[in-house]
Amino acid sequence: MHGKEKEIYFGKKKKIKNVNYYRDIPCNEDLFRTFFIGYNYGIIPRRTYILGAIILKWIKDKKVKIEKRQGNFGKEKIVIILSDKTPKDLENSKEMQLYDMLYEASEDGVLETKEFKFWCTNNYTTINSWFEHINTAQRNILIKEGKIEVKNGMKKYIATDELKQEAEELLGLKKFLLDYTLIAERQAIEVTLFEKYLIYAQMMGIAKQVAKEFKELYPEIIEQSSFGTYEDLIFITAYTSNYVTAVDTAISRANSYSSGGGGFSSGGRRRRLFRWWRWRRPEVSVKRKECDLTWQI
Repeated sequence: MHGKEKEIYFGKKKKIKNVNYYRDIPCNEDLFRTFFIGYNYGIIPRRTYILGAIILKWIKDKKVKIEKRQGNFGKEKIVIILSDKTPKDLENSKEMQLYDMLYEASEDGVLETKEFKFWCTNNYTTINSWFEHINTAQRNILIKEGKIEVKNGMKKYIATDELKQEAEELLGLKKFLLDYTLIAERQAIEVTLFEKYLIYAQMMGIAKQVAKEFKELYPEIIEQSSFGTYEDLIFITAYTSNYVTAVDTAISRANSYSSGGGGFSSGGRRRRLFRWWRWRRPEVSVKRKECDLTWQI
């Protein structure tokens, strides 16, 4: 299945409106739970936004860093430095799988946007499966918690009011962050909480607005955070968005090809692309066979 969980009934009025502000981190502070609930309730506009949130989380946890480097013809290029081939202390298997994909795309632990874009184009099934396995895993967790009910012998799933409550809290956080400068009674915010706010704002597609609000009110918090100055923060959020675009483009093209829109459905183009790929990176095809990712749900 592609995209949202179509077999789950979220109610006739799936779009949630008129929520109260919510100041805490919702969904048990679980990014993947947030992704499932937020995307299926329309709070997260694009499922690929979770990629940017995870990269920000890794920057905060010092698992990766972003650097500017000198490129060809004196042009500046931006790269992600992956500290280790497979860090042992990532929180779950889905983060490890994403990290492995980024590392494989880089080949040497220094990843450029164009490298990941090219990798996604040639491995769109892998990246698409990553999203779908998150959906399946989170759905099963919520079934066990009783927040999604199973009807008619596993043929129909119904979201409960408890699940909707989590969605309302997430939307309440989004409203709170967007209206932060307008709220009369504001409590002091610690750096750690700001970093979490920004990660969730990135997943909801509002990181730039949130960063601007905090720059006006608490510029010192941004400078004390793992993201550096305000200019650094804007640069980081914009750069992570490039990875979101790379995945969106690859999956969109893949869907177009599979529906008969050309591209890989044409044997001639497929052979030309394959020859070009082997000429450019002859070792990758071997490496991919040896390093097939095994999805764990």
